[in-house]
Amino acid sequence: MKNNNQYFKLFASCVVVNGHSNAAIYDLGRNIVYSISLSFSKFLETYNENKICEVYLNYDKTKWGLIDKYFNFLTTNDLIFVTELNSSFENLKAIDFSYEYPFKLSGLIVSFESTENWLKLAGKVLFHIREINCKNIQLRFSKFFGYNDIIEVLTFFKNSNFLSNLSIIINVSVSSEIFNKKNTLKIQILNSIIFYGGDVIINEKQKKMFDNIEVVIYRGSDFPRFNNLNDLRFLNFNPNIISFSEAKNHNIYHNRKAYISGNGNIYQSPFNFTLFGNIFNDSLKKIISIDSFKEFWDITKDKIEVCKDCEFRYVCNDGRVPLKKSKTDIYYFTDKCNYNPYQMH
Repeated sequence: MKNNNQYFKLFASCVVVNGHSNAAIYDLGRNIVYSISLSFSKFLETYNENKICEVYLNYDKTKWGLIDKYFNFLTTNDLIFVTELNSSFENLKAIDFSYEYPFKLSGLIVSFESTENWLKLAGKVLFHIREINCKNIQLRFSKFFGYNDIIEVLTFFKNSNFLSNLSIIINVSVSSEIFNKKNTLKIQILNSIIFYGGDVIINEKQKKMFDNIEVVIYRGSDFPRFNNLNDLRFLNFNPNIISFSEAKNHNIYHNRKAYISGNGNIYQSPFNFTLFGNIFNDSLKKIISIDSFKEFWDITKDKIEVCKDCEFRYVCNDGRVPLKKSKTDIYYFTDKCNYNPYQMH
């Protein structure tokens, strides 16, 4: 690369985010996060849009091997645009990461605890989310729901005809039927399945059945809140321009989200125990408009201690509830994250 007479530039959809001890490149077009060193980040900040051969001249020859590695990484992963004329960069406009969402609620989690009252709860949920145009929903099923029960509930939601995305959390006891029955879960809007309560062995044939559905294994059994789901989210980053824009301006876990328990109680999230009403008696539309219900929506990771120093802060969908330090605009968490941004990784 040291003889390359071309200019290089990171694609606009490839964003470098610095943490305290590490950095990351978010490829927002391909939904990938690359961990890199702070020295690599500094290199990109300093020489982006420079001529490649001239970059080498700024380093001692003993460092050229490292510069080779940098450019090999950038080209192999298709993170940079290379051109003979740097005037071509004028056509690579920066992305506007402002964020607006047209509806009052973007996502809802519903827990189904009993097979006896699911239809009554589901009917109420659909009535309320249709009223506020909530397009994304996650359904959590207790261990009492068998395969046929789950299919019946999913068919009910599928037939609503206005949902865009549906994800489910189901007990591992139904995994064999899910994988072995033909035409299982042929629901276009279904995008993820989380099995809880143990291990699930998935072979290649079964994986092909779910090409467009993410399958995740959660070994805990703490239905319905699943306190350690944060750990799985950390291992399954899926950045895109919309989620990154939201994270820059809001809290991507709490913003425009709500949780309904098996008895219809309405909460801000499964991790928050403040009760705001009940779906059978109260208007979800009115509840989500209350200022106290929205108190966490705009608390970005840049406002939270430790998180503000993490290179993954704009992609981590962390459900912990932030607490505010008195007489400040700084927030913190009482429980620690498994990832330490102050250590070199």
